[in-house]
This record gives sequence, structure tokens and C-alpha cells, in this order.
Amino acid sequence: MTNSEKKIRFACILALITAVLCVPVFFLGSISGVHRAAANRLKSDIAEKRSEYNALTDEKSGVEQEIIYYNNQIEANSDMNVKMKEHEEKNASVAAEIEQEKAKSAELDTALAEARKASEQTRSTAAPTQQLSTIKADTYSCPNDIEAGSYTLSAAEGNIVIYGTNGQIRVSKSLSMLDGNEYTVQIKDGEKLKVDKDVSIRGTGRIKKTQPAPTENARR
Repeated sequence: MTNSEKKIRFACILALITAVLCVPVFFLGSISGVHRAAANRLKSDIAEKRSEYNALTDEKSGVEQEIIYYNNQIEANSDMNVKMKEHEEKNASVAAEIEQEKAKSAELDTALAEARKASEQTRSTAAPTQQLSTIKADTYSCPNDIEAGSYTLSAAEGNIVIYGTNGQIRVSKSLSMLDGNEYTVQIKDGEKLKVDKDVSIRGTGRIKKTQPAPTENARR
């Protein structure tokens, strides 16, 4: 075999080897491009899904916040309803107590009125009758001429003197110098009453030395 033939043969073998090697490389390149495209598409899908996930997460968070808000509103309204019910019950209780107090007050007023009426009747029944009489200028001893008791003496003028049980002057008054020209005095057993003018007298005891009180015509 000549050198020329050897060179041609070597070139053919080299071309064949090159051709054999190019086919896998071509296919590998094609497969690598497909993989890159698939990877890019997958990345795009992942980014899209992640965006959707984030949007859904935000929406979920917003819904949860709304749920918390409405739950708080429900609890607040529930608390308000409970407080309103408590206030209504308290108001009803206070109103009932007020009505009870009104009833008690009315009963007390009635009882007080009855007690006053009974007291007035008792006083009017028990109070001794004070009769008006006139006594002349004289000395009156107690209890021979005048019974022990409280007496009111009145006259436009005149002096009254009370002698105590020891015979000493206990009271000395001038009726003309007193308001209303009258004086009230308590006379006890063993004492004496002296007047130097005719005076009108009224009291709880009985006057034994006396004359009837003057009538209106006689006074005129």
C-alpha cells in the first residue's frame, strides 16, 4: 500500500471517528437544551406558584384578622349584653326596694297620724279643765282656800305675792309690768297667795274662796 493510499485511509477513518463522535455530541446538546428549557419552565412555574402561595397566605392572614375582629366584636357585644342585663336587674331591684320603702313610709305616716290622734285624745281627756274665776284682794292659803296646782293670774294692775312654806316671800310680781298683764305660778301646799286687787285666775286646781268671773256686760 502506497503512502497516498495510507493517507486516504487515515483520513477516512478520522472522518468516520469524527462523524461517530458528532452524533452523540449533537444529541447531548439537544438533550441539554431541552433540559434547560424544562428547567426554566419549571422555575417559572415554581415562581408563579410561589406568588400564588404568597397571595393566598396574605389573603388567609387578612381573613384571620377579620375573624379575630368579628370574634372580638361578638365578645364585646356579649359582655355589653351581660352588663346591660345586670343593670336592668339592678334597676328592677332598686325600684322594688323603693316601692317597699314607700309602702313602709306610708305605713309609718299612718301609724304616726294615729299616734298623734291618740295622743291628742289622751291629752284632751287627761288635761284638767281650767275654769276662769275672779278673786278679790285678799290672802289665800293652800290648800284651805285654793288647791295646789298651776295658776295664771291676770289683771290690768295689781300685785301678787307668793309666800313659801317658810313664810318668806318666794314670788312678787306687778301685773301691770308684765307682758299680757298676766303671770303663771305654781302654788304648793303650805304656801299663800296674796293679791291687792281683784284679779282673774284660771288653773288646774279648785279655788274655794272665789266669785264668778265677770260677764262681758259687767266688764263694760
